[in-house]
Amino acid sequence: MLASSDFILLSIKLAQHDLFRNFKKGEHLVRGYADLGHEEFVLVGLGKLVSLYTGSPSSLPEGHEHFFSKVPSVEELTDLILRRNFDIKELQFKDQRVWRIVAEHIESKETVSAEHREFECALASLLLSIVS
Repeated sequence: MLASSDFILLSIKLAQHDLFRNFKKGEHLVRGYADLGHEEFVLVGLGKLVSLYTGSPSSLPEGHEHFFSKVPSVEELTDLILRRNFDIKELQFKDQRVWRIVAEHIESKETVSAEHREFECALASLLLSIVS
């Protein structure tokens, strides 16, 4: 369930576009700490977190949500791409090393693409290109 560092950084960038701000029970969250890295959590109840690194419970105080970013699922990333009227036109796993995804806007026919060695990172990068 732990996310790669690349995916965490992309998740934080996506959160800066306010794509995932209403956290729900069971969701995977990350909090960055200046110059110290980040820590991953699961929201297990109303304002209750558990660290995926240490297993320690903690709380998510009201008003502190902006310190956390959601680590989205592949389903959520795909849904947001489609809701922005982009259709995935090409999906390749080049040399079994790098994922390449090309999407096209349904109306304008604008294309965007992304490549990454991790599938979820390629999707997150594609979404980031769409919303930026």
